[in-house]
Amino acid sequence: YATDRNYAPKLIKLVEDYRNLPDQSATDDDTRKVRRGLAKAFYELYLAVLEKAIREEEHPTSISMFLNFGLLDEELAGEENTRILRSLVPKLALCKSGNVFTIEEWLGAASTAERMSRPKTSLIWIMTPFSVTKRKTAA
Repeated sequence: YATDRNYAPKLIKLVEDYRNLPDQSATDDDTRKVRRGLAKAFYELYLAVLEKAIREEEHPTSISMFLNFGLLDEELAGEENTRILRSLVPKLALCKSGNVFTIEEWLGAASTAERMSRPKTSLIWIMTPFSVTKRKTAA
């Protein structure tokens, strides 16, 4: 989906390096280096895919899974988790309202400078492939 920037070879190697780590949650320098490289490549790819997805409103389920859930590699996620995430994609539309956005919709709206109404105080969930953070914001 983002082939024009040739991300595939670099990402494939980084994902393989991460998969091959003896302990993916270890805190040694080599493991942190692999995770940092993968996170950086993930965000570069994410931005490229998001740009294309915004231009082309219709895109494959796998792209929605990547943009909304951060699913980069089905093997790392596991067969059952991948199946569950795939089943959630068509249900994302059920959440639509004036105050509820998927991350894909929110980033798309923000990038096209749509005005979004929100309550004076809201919770924003910031999701990465490695963590979920909840922050309280004021309007």
